[in-house]
Amino acid sequence: MMFVEIGAPSLTGRSANQDVEKVFGQAKFPLEITFENFMPRRVAFPEVPGLVLAHVAKLEDTKITLLVRDFASLQRLASSVEAIAGLNSYAKAMTFTVEEPKPVEPKAEEKKEEVKEPTVSKTETVEEVKEEPKPAKTTRNRKTTTA
Repeated sequence: MMFVEIGAPSLTGRSANQDVEKVFGQAKFPLEITFENFMPRRVAFPEVPGLVLAHVAKLEDTKITLLVRDFASLQRLASSVEAIAGLNSYAKAMTFTVEEPKPVEPKAEEKKEEVKEPTVSKTETVEEVKEEPKPAKTTRNRKTTTA
């Protein structure tokens, strides 16, 4: 399991970016990460689309799992959370968690059907398709009236 807890650096003694680098630096992105808010305020972060969490008193809406497209987005998010935590002296502002991926069972190989091209025997003839003549373009004569 990968887990990072972000809080005010003055209270935790740690840097969020260094913690994120240590835990998620070698991960393959995009990655599904569960974010949990512990701050007494509603938060929304543009670094990860859809990351909007309720304040800590509304427990059912404080956690969400989203797909993070790249490591740089995760680091920018960590910096933003750390800045809010530092300005408000939150020892524990947010957590980032990734559960160990479950082994995926290999899918049964799909049967590939061979595409057979139509064959024409020597005795069959191909009929020619005659195109009908296209109608000639017509032009309209506009009448202009003068007042």
